[in-house]
Amino acid sequence: MRYLKFLCVLTALLFALTPLSASAAQSPLEKTVSNIEDGDYALNISQINTKDGVYEHLRKYLTGFTESNVELVGITVVDFQQAEEKTHHGGFSFFAELSYSNTRKTTGIIDGTINSFPVIITAVSSHSSISEGDEFTLNAEITDYDGGNVYWYESSNPNKNGTLLKKTKSTNITVSPGIGTKYYYCTYKGAISNTVSVKVTEAFVPISDITLPKMTLICNRSTHLPAEIYPDNATKSDIVWEVTGGDASIVSDRITVRTAGIITVKAKVYGGGDKGADYEKYFEFYAEEGAPEYKEIKWSIVPSVDGILQMTFTANEKKDIQVTAVSGITADKMIKASNTHSDMDMITSAYIVCDDINTVYEISIQLDSEYASKEIHVISSDENGSISHDSLTASEIGEIILPKNKSTYIITSAETKKTDLSFVLFLLPIIPLILLPIFFRLASDKKERKAKK
Repeated sequence: MRYLKFLCVLTALLFALTPLSASAAQSPLEKTVSNIEDGDYALNISQINTKDGVYEHLRKYLTGFTESNVELVGITVVDFQQAEEKTHHGGFSFFAELSYSNTRKTTGIIDGTINSFPVIITAVSSHSSISEGDEFTLNAEITDYDGGNVYWYESSNPNKNGTLLKKTKSTNITVSPGIGTKYYYCTYKGAISNTVSVKVTEAFVPISDITLPKMTLICNRSTHLPAEIYPDNATKSDIVWEVTGGDASIVSDRITVRTAGIITVKAKVYGGGDKGADYEKYFEFYAEEGAPEYKEIKWSIVPSVDGILQMTFTANEKKDIQVTAVSGITADKMIKASNTHSDMDMITSAYIVCDDINTVYEISIQLDSEYASKEIHVISSDENGSISHDSLTASEIGEIILPKNKSTYIITSAETKKTDLSFVLFLLPIIPLILLPIFFRLASDKKERKAKK
């Protein structure tokens, strides 16, 4: 029974608290009305001293008090008294009507004053930019300040329609805003100051270290410098490299050594160190002599097509060779060019030599030994299908070096079939001896024919 009574009492309390919780959460419309009614409406004679001026000021000023999607429907100035300089304060009363999601609400009657003594306020900020979490100071330089309330406002735009940040009987406050550009101004006895802006960026994270693995550099070879920055969320991470000792050069993050020995380099990140100072660190390497790292790739070529070999060489990033067929148009042009020569010879092997940055140093073709020291025709095509012709002499082992910057080659023998007439020169001296008996024989036969007649 006692347990049942306890449940009843608990349920009653929950029902009783539910409406209280609902009423405690203000709607955007109710919150906007509350903000406007709690605002400061002290104006200054040197800025506003007419009913129309009060209306225009309120129309702009109240926009800063509205919550998201709350519309300022209208403002009514119900009473206005003009101020007289240094003798009589003015005043006004107004109410505002607001709308939110098809619901309208009107503020109560709100009173404001117009100060009769001209007041000049200059707002000053100790910083124009700070990092998130840092503080800065706002100061108001006020003429004839007598210790009254100074109202400081913060806004996301420079139009002075901000929300109240702090009311203080002091001319300065300390602020630590969130990320973004913030605008600040203050009011005192109806006077409004200028607007100052402060840019707030993400908290600065300085570099604690830059590391490089131990490396031995090779002369005349471009080497990447794989630097790592700690911590990995450092605000700045753009490294500028500089050679400070030794014969070497750096382009971007690749170093090329020209002479063996000790090489010293400096890694610098402008503004990346503690408190925004430049961060610098030196590294030392040893460089040794060494030929460029070539990679030789051999490829057996089979079969030939009527003695004509059509091929395209391309070195990719892995320094492999890709062989692709040439276009039909290019092939026809090359075959037509090669048809001017009678002999077509098969190529037995080919290789391309590349360095570590894929520069093709040499394209060699090894011919059959029967073509050693003989003239060879090379018909080649570039990437655009332009045909060129070269006559080359094979080495003593039958090797020829093909022209660079070409994509396709047809190799043909330049040997033509000629009749050897050297024996004719040998016969010239004895031709008369061979012909003389024949001549005498013919002459004798002629005399005998005449005698018979």
